[in-house]
Amino acid sequence: MERAATHFLRLHKSGISALCSGVIDPDYGITSPVLFSGDIDGEVTIWNLITRRPIFTSKICNEQVVDIQFLEGKYLSLLCKDHKLRLYELLKLGAIVKQSDFGGGDKVDLKQIFEVPVNTLNFANYVLTYLGNNKFELVTCHTQDAHFIDIYEFETPELNSLKRFSKAIDFLPMLRDRFGDNLLPKMDGLGIIMKFYKVNEVVYCGFESGYVIAFRRYRNKPLYRKRVSGFIGKPINECASGISKLLQHENVETSSSVNDLELDNVIEIVLVDRAHYPDPVLDMAPNPKKNGIICSSTTNKLVLTSVDEQYLAGPNSAYIFKSDEYLLDKKNCLLMSTNLKIDGSAVKDMMCKNIGFVLSLGDYIITGNWSGKTYIGRIESDKAVLAAAKSRSLIEVNESPVGNIQQDKSIQKSSKHTKIGAMTGFEVKDKEPDKLMCKNKELTPGKLRRLNAFVQSKWYFIGYTDGTIGLYRAE
Repeated sequence: MERAATHFLRLHKSGISALCSGVIDPDYGITSPVLFSGDIDGEVTIWNLITRRPIFTSKICNEQVVDIQFLEGKYLSLLCKDHKLRLYELLKLGAIVKQSDFGGGDKVDLKQIFEVPVNTLNFANYVLTYLGNNKFELVTCHTQDAHFIDIYEFETPELNSLKRFSKAIDFLPMLRDRFGDNLLPKMDGLGIIMKFYKVNEVVYCGFESGYVIAFRRYRNKPLYRKRVSGFIGKPINECASGISKLLQHENVETSSSVNDLELDNVIEIVLVDRAHYPDPVLDMAPNPKKNGIICSSTTNKLVLTSVDEQYLAGPNSAYIFKSDEYLLDKKNCLLMSTNLKIDGSAVKDMMCKNIGFVLSLGDYIITGNWSGKTYIGRIESDKAVLAAAKSRSLIEVNESPVGNIQQDKSIQKSSKHTKIGAMTGFEVKDKEPDKLMCKNKELTPGKLRRLNAFVQSKWYFIGYTDGTIGLYRAE
């Protein structure tokens, strides 16, 4: 049964292209959950989700906002189509807040603290992680080729602190060495990167080929290789990568227990999943049941995949790996267990094709397709129902003084629903509702009641191409 939105937020004059929700650090004086929205003209707005009023709006750039991330309750990062990733910090309490308890007078402002060029000539987003002490890690597409990955670190507010630790990471050579012709029988390569998503310490990459590859980075944790006689798996020719070539002429007596190589900033591949092969991965969301992800494609299927626990643990507690148990590329930066297999994950039918958006809230899965319809189901159920579809006006406005007696066929074929530009959700987990309420003890009973009613529900927010944002309850 289709569900009506509880409210619509209206301020943007162009289509919504990015959404993100969160809770601002209480030191900043904002006493409610917030929603960040960006549109195709570069306008960014921060909404108070209880009053449903904007507390900040500004034109960040003249291009589309591609993706928004909110970290640590005070850092806002924006990726825009002008090929720049901007990082902002909320200003201190005394400088930004006009205390009105809970009303529309609460205001925030943003201060830009970092900017870095990023390749946006593709579909992919990025992953930004706060490392502590004003340091950040950035995972994004390679500057010149969206088939590859770059990993950076930087420290704010030092603009010259940007350092690239991994350049143009290419998974394909190692995967071909390991899996041969079984990897991509119908395609020449993995294709461009379509989506990044990070769960705990693991970064998932969805590719144009439909493959999902997950990796973890050993940051500031040196790995040591223990050389073992023999070579890994089948013999690898001279054109291939991997440490097998290094081991073909080893002396058994002298190599059995020698830690001969120390590696820094190693990337370990921990999952290879066919997922949607050969259809492209369109979106990803966390899978709370398996500590993995849910990914969508142009078909009506969702794929639920996760990393096996044995690979989450790493080589061992001493960070020593045996040469006959792991493949190592020729640059000594990529590592993969020889026991790793191509996964075939659980598949879920969501009753609609072209699932451009997927979201998980507890055990709910919400999907949005290209035609503007939203479906909702549960992770462990085969049923999904139509949840939302915002009707658009069927009356086309023609500003020309000259009429047209012939009906435009393109109007007849266009969708009767407003298309979706972005989706996000909000839920307060476990004991967080009580924690959030404790932080707001000074609110009046009525305002506390409104806040409590909001945080007890699971919410999803849909940004439409007409500039409106719908607020929906998942229950």
